[in-house]
Amino acid sequence: MIRPSTRGRGDILRIVRQFGVDGITQEHIERVFIRAGRISAMNRLEEDLLYLSEKGYLARVLAKDPFSGVERWILHITPKGIDLLDEIIDPDPGVEIVC
Repeated sequence: MIRPSTRGRGDILRIVRQFGVDGITQEHIERVFIRAGRISAMNRLEEDLLYLSEKGYLARVLAKDPFSGVERWILHITPKGIDLLDEIIDPDPGVEIVC
């Protein structure tokens, strides 16, 4: 199975940032990586998302869809995550930022 590298974590941050204040579902991020051949359907990004949220780069919010009633994790980039991408704060060796 292909595992996202430290670069994968930077890619996750970039994708989440593109979706702005509304955020993006965890399932959507996983589908992006599956379609790109970066992970398999059996291999989820949970470890990488946990790393990014524990470091304060991502906020994960469990939200209920108002139409379907299904609960999903919604990902939002934090100001610290934006600062990391913009190289305003010191680099994190666990997150590769490729311009």
